[in-house]
Amino acid sequence: MQTPTHVTLLLIATLMMACTTAEEVPQPAPSPAPAYTPGFGTVDHSNVPRAEPGDHQPDGSSGLADAWGDPLPSPDSSAEELYDAEEDPGPLTAPDTQYSADGFEYECDTPFTTKPCVTECGSTGEHSCVKVWGPCEPPEEICNGMDDDCDGVIDNGVLNECGACGEVPAETCNGADDDCDGGIDEGVTNACGACGPVGQEVCNGVDDNCDGQIDEGVSNACGGCGAVPQEVCNGFDDDCDGQVDEGVSNACGGCGPVPQEVCNGIDDDCDGVVDGIPFELNLSGDCLYVQCPDYAPFPTACNIIMQGGDHRGCVASQPNLSVVYFQEGNQCGLGSLGGTLTCSCSPGVGLNAQNCPINKQKKYYPSTPSGCPD
Repeated sequence: MQTPTHVTLLLIATLMMACTTAEEVPQPAPSPAPAYTPGFGTVDHSNVPRAEPGDHQPDGSSGLADAWGDPLPSPDSSAEELYDAEEDPGPLTAPDTQYSADGFEYECDTPFTTKPCVTECGSTGEHSCVKVWGPCEPPEEICNGMDDDCDGVIDNGVLNECGACGEVPAETCNGADDDCDGGIDEGVTNACGACGPVGQEVCNGVDDNCDGQIDEGVSNACGGCGAVPQEVCNGFDDDCDGQVDEGVSNACGGCGPVPQEVCNGIDDDCDGVVDGIPFELNLSGDCLYVQCPDYAPFPTACNIIMQGGDHRGCVASQPNLSVVYFQEGNQCGLGSLGGTLTCSCSPGVGLNAQNCPINKQKKYYPSTPSGCPD
């Protein structure tokens, strides 16, 4: 049987063991966290606390808890809302897990780091780390035929004046507005306003090479096209050689036949003889009498060829008489003669060896036929 003293001691011992058990039994240790390894690995994020729309976190709290349920500090105490990866997962099909230095699991660990991602419009953007990966932010628009900034418009604000990418094309001569400035072929056309070399000048009354001159260097001496006109007698310089009617005017410098010589004290036919009117003789035989016409009754010159075999010839005339006698040799009917007799309206000096030569060895110029050989 135990005494009261023993009971008292037993009670005290039991209480002390109870206190010792309450004070010294350790709490269950958390599972050791894996060592921090930069990079990405797929884990189950069903235990990661998520911010709900409208939730606000107390200052210094990230809204996440450690394994014992204690809140974790936020890297930015001013942030009141956290990215909800479940409501707006962006490009994250399986959130990446990294481990912080304190051994707790987050989608990312280093604040404000970024990594590439594919935006909702298919361009390559990036999202930033604030414990969790933020939304995939699209890049700035660049000219590439795609909607880079996901605003529903392709290449807005980055096209050139022609509505394409890159530098505006240089203007070339092709009938089009290559540089899209509203002008066609400006600064690249030739002097005629067309493309390519200027046209070659041809004789057509047009300024083919657009130098302000018409038919320069290809017109004839008269300034026209084609061959120079032939000179004709008309009082003009037809062939533009500076001379009028050269080579086509008559002996008097006029056009058409020379005027007929008349007895007026003028050399009408411009043969150098004043009032000299040639009279053609068509004679056969000899001992011929030839008479000057009434409009030129006076013989002034002759040119006779005697064709008989006699060496003598005779021409008998008087200055104031219109009749001239021609004889070869001393017998009529044996010779023949031909030639011209010039008559005038003014009496001359008579016919002689100078103005009426005879092709005979012996020449006679008597005033009457009786002075010829018999």
